[in-house]
Amino acid sequence: MRESRFKWNIAPMPVGRKGVEPLVSYLHNGGYAIAKSTKHPKEAWLLLKALVSAKTQTSIAGSLGTFPSRKSVVATGAYLKGAPSNFRVIPDMLEKGRLFPFTPTYVQEGRVITTQGELLLNGKLTAQEATQRACEEIDNLLGGRK
Repeated sequence: MRESRFKWNIAPMPVGRKGVEPLVSYLHNGGYAIAKSTKHPKEAWLLLKALVSAKTQTSIAGSLGTFPSRKSVVATGAYLKGAPSNFRVIPDMLEKGRLFPFTPTYVQEGRVITTQGELLLNGKLTAQEATQRACEEIDNLLGGRK
């Protein structure tokens, strides 16, 4: 995005009406993990420790512009290098954020939303029809929960 030919930025989530809880961002984590079945647990642990170290997080944030997972690295502002001016709102948004609610059928739910969204955007369904279909399909994926 740093090399894009157009000017872009981000903005904090808007605040709802008075007395309504402010809107929040869902947080997706880019977490690392070690497979239970790994044949190299010691090496995997060493790699994991290196990836989440302050030094590596600072380097990744500075070179890729990704948001670091360590608060101490966030405080350095390394993720701001070459980023648009409003990137400074990210730590504030994270304080109000919530972890994204992953379900066992998350991938399939995403496909449903994409499919119905494309039908809507291509004028083949109304918003009401696409929403109804998506709700029904996702309810079925979740075992009929409402």
